[in-house]
Amino acid sequence: MSTATSNNFSNLFEFTELTPRTKDHLNQVYGTLSIGCLCAAATCMWTPAFVVDNFWFMLLSIIGTIGLVLTMFAKKGNQDHGTKFLCFLGVTCITGAGLRPLMDLATEIDPTIIINALLYTGVIFGSFTFASLKTRRRSMLFIGGFCGSIMLGLAVTMLSSWIFGLSLISYFAYNVITLVVFSLYVIYDTQLIVEKACLGDFDYCIHALELFIDMVKIFTKIVKILIILSDKKKSD
Repeated sequence: MSTATSNNFSNLFEFTELTPRTKDHLNQVYGTLSIGCLCAAATCMWTPAFVVDNFWFMLLSIIGTIGLVLTMFAKKGNQDHGTKFLCFLGVTCITGAGLRPLMDLATEIDPTIIINALLYTGVIFGSFTFASLKTRRRSMLFIGGFCGSIMLGLAVTMLSSWIFGLSLISYFAYNVITLVVFSLYVIYDTQLIVEKACLGDFDYCIHALELFIDMVKIFTKIVKILIILSDKKKSD
C-alpha cells in the first residue's frame, strides 16, 4: 500500500510530455526568475522612499524599463544571453524599487499584509504553474485570448468611467478581476514557453521576464486587495 502511494506521489511530479531539453530550459527559466525576484526584493527593501516617491523616478523608470526590454527583444534568439540577463536584472531592480511606496503603505496599515501577500502569491503561482505543466500541450493556450478580452473590456470600462465621470466598476472589483486574469496568464505563459521551447526557442531571459511580470502583477493585486479589506475592517 505504501509502495503504491509512493509511486503515485512520484508520478504526480513526472512531466512525461516534456522532453529533457525542455525540462532543462524550464530549470533555466525558473532559476533566472528566482534571481530576478531576489533582486526585486532587495531593491524594494533598500531603496530610500524619497528616491522613488517622486515624478522623476517614475519617468526615468518607465524610460529605463522600456529601453531594457527593447534591448532584450532586439537580441531575441538563442544568443547573447549575458546581455539579456543583465537587462532582465535591470528590469527587476527597477520594478522592485517602484514597489517601495506600496510596501510602505501596506506596512503602515498592517505589517502582516506583505507576508500574507507573498504566501498567497507563491501558492497561486506555484499551483497554476503545476496545473499548466500537467495538462496536455497547447490545451490551455486559448486562455490568452480570453484574458486579453477581459483586459480590453476593463480598459474600455475604466476609460469610459474617466471620460463620463461614472463609477462603472469599484476599485476592489477591478483588483479582484485583474488578479484572476493574471493568475490565468500564468497558465497561458507557461504553456506558451513550453511550446516555444519545443519549437527551438530557448530564450530563457525573455521567458523569465514574462513570468516575472505575471508574478509581480499577482503580488501587487493581492497587496491592494488586502489593504482595502484591512481598511474596511478597521472602519467597521
